[in-house]
Amino acid sequence: MKLETNKLPAPDDLAGWKAIEYVLNERIIDRIRGLRLVTPDMLRQYFGCRNEEYLLKEYDNLSVMHAFIEWFVNDYRPVL
Repeated sequence: MKLETNKLPAPDDLAGWKAIEYVLNERIIDRIRGLRLVTPDMLRQYFGCRNEEYLLKEYDNLSVMHAFIEWFVNDYRPVL
């Protein structure tokens, strides 16, 4: 997605703000993946199953990874 990220959208430009949110989420996902912070156990904890790779691929159009990253950044707590 090509987007001018140096300028903020107008306050009433919902599509513009959603596009900015998408770009920010993609940057966070790339950074977290690059640092290899996500483990299979974290994915299982979030998705509640052992077939998390299938869910990520099957429901990619629903921004499943963005939802996971939001949970990871804001709510994740290690399970002992």
